[in-house]
Amino acid sequence: MTDTFGPFFAGRSRGVGGFETICIARGNPQDFDNLADAQIAWTAYDHGNAKEADLLCAAPDMLAALEAVCKFIDNGTPVRPGALIVDDIKAAIARARGE
Repeated sequence: MTDTFGPFFAGRSRGVGGFETICIARGNPQDFDNLADAQIAWTAYDHGNAKEADLLCAAPDMLAALEAVCKFIDNGTPVRPGALIVDDIKAAIARARGE
């Protein structure tokens, strides 16, 4: 089994009869048309599912930011300068909110 630590993206697809779905996949958005091995989940499109897809896609970024903070707390030596860690955290939060 391969890891699923992203990067993730959510793409929208319109099927027969205009039924719209969200595909969460691992990789890059430009690869959306070639997802044979990268699909994580499919769900019907609605506002709630779109917000949940944003949160899922941000998970690897949030994990990396939290790991960097934990390393700093554990040994007092930042993995990256403190301002960059804060920037990473803010970017992960924004991505989780779909911004």
